[in-house]
This record gives sequence, C-alpha cells and structure tokens, in this order.
Amino acid sequence: MVTKKEFNSVQEILSRKLKRKPKTHVHLYTGLIHCAECGCAITATHKEKHYPKTGNIGIYDYYHCSKRKPHVKCKQKSITLLDLEEQIIELVSSIEIPIEFRDWAVKYLTEKSKTESETSLQILESKQKEYKRLEKQLADLLTMRMNNEISSEEYLDIKVEVKAKRDELKDELSADEQNREAYLKKIEDVFNFATSVRERFENGGLTVKREILSLLGQNLMLNNRKLCIDLEKPFLIFKEGKNPEYVKNRRLEPVDLVAVTAKYGVSEPTDSTWLPRVDSNHQPTG
Repeated sequence: MVTKKEFNSVQEILSRKLKRKPKTHVHLYTGLIHCAECGCAITATHKEKHYPKTGNIGIYDYYHCSKRKPHVKCKQKSITLLDLEEQIIELVSSIEIPIEFRDWAVKYLTEKSKTESETSLQILESKQKEYKRLEKQLADLLTMRMNNEISSEEYLDIKVEVKAKRDELKDELSADEQNREAYLKKIEDVFNFATSVRERFENGGLTVKREILSLLGQNLMLNNRKLCIDLEKPFLIFKEGKNPEYVKNRRLEPVDLVAVTAKYGVSEPTDSTWLPRVDSNHQPTG
C-alpha cells in the first residue's frame, strides 16, 4: 500500500516533469541576414530526426526566408547551417593576410601617415610656432605687469584674450594628435583582425562568430543559397589583393615605397598590393 507521503512525492516529481521548459536553440545568424529576393529577414528552423534502425537522432538547423510579405511569393530555398558556415569560412579565408605582411604594413603606414602630406606638416608646424609665441606673450605680459609697465586692468584684458587664443590652439593640436593616433589604432586593429580571423571564427563561441560576420561588412544577403556581402573597404582590398587579374589591371596610383623604406629602414614586403593609401587627413583612400 502506498503511503500518503510516497504518493505526494511521486506527484511532485510528475509535476516537475510536466512543468519542464522546452529546449531552446540559439540561432547564430538570425537578425544579420536578409533575403535577396524579397528583402525579408532570414530566420532559422531547428529539426531533429529520429532513425529507428540505429537509434540515432539527427539534428539539423536550416536558414530560410521568413516570407513575411503576404503579397510576395518568395521562391528562395533553405540552406543548412553547415553549408552557411562553410561559406563564411571561405569568406574569412579570402580576407586573411600573412602575419609578416601585417607587421610590415602597420610600421609602414605609421611612418607614411607622418610624411604623407607636406601641407599638413606645414600647418602643424605653423600651429606649434603660434602656440609657443602665445606662451611667450603671456610670460612677457606677466613681466610687464610686475614691472608696472601696464595696469592690472590692461594686464587682465590682454591676458584673457591671449589665453583664449592659446587654449583654442592647444585643443586643435591635441585633436590633431588624437585623430592620428585613433587612425593608427584603427589600422592596427584591422590588420590584427585579418591575420587571425579564420582561426577565431572556427574556434570561437557563438558571440565571437556572430561578431566576426557583422564586422566583415554590410548588406548580408542570401540569394539562391549563396551568401552575399558588401565587404568593408580594407577587407575588400585584402581580398582583391589575392586576385591575380585584379593586381594585373589595378589602376590605382602606386604607393611610393622607396623613399620610406630608405628613410626608416623598413623592408618592403613581397606584395604591397594590399596597402591602402593614406591622405593628409589620415584617412585611407582607394
């Protein structure tokens, strides 16, 4: 005979089983990709198939158009997660660069950004000279006041005006340096990313994989089970640099390597095709 305590215990266990939450599956790439045919978001479906003969369970994830536009008959078919990730691995492999090239390029572009434009250097030197002149003017002004050559009212009026000019110039010089440092940091980050992107993707967790795909470019689309993307310009340059036909027909102004390598003792890489040019405002150009 079952006691009341035993009965209640069984009921509690059964109740917990009934209340057990269904398993949820995280779909990595939903929200990032859209359908090239109708523009709807790409969603994902998780399926499990039981094979009675072997007792195995096959787990499949499919990515497909959400088809949320009722008046549009979208004919795009689904793609498996495996096929989608194979395409992403192929994509990240296409933008990868050798570590040796990264080391050279970062050093080269650091020096190139300092010497790219005579105009920007002249402006910088002019600002620095003006800053020193204003500093001296403030010092001379204080000396004149201490010698009673000017009244306290004159001293304060002139000091406020000169100090305002000096502080404004100081902010400009600081901003110029910060812009250059930010640009160089961005360059280094891009090159570091491109040297290890495949390894990071293949060995990374869910968040890392999603982040890598989102950083590669914009307008991620699925078209006939083919992943399409507008690569960010640096990565596009890296990819095209591996294409012999592109290199052969490239009509960009060549980068002047000789002067910089001679001046700074930086060895030229075997292939400088991937190098972006840098303008006087420390911005990469095509």
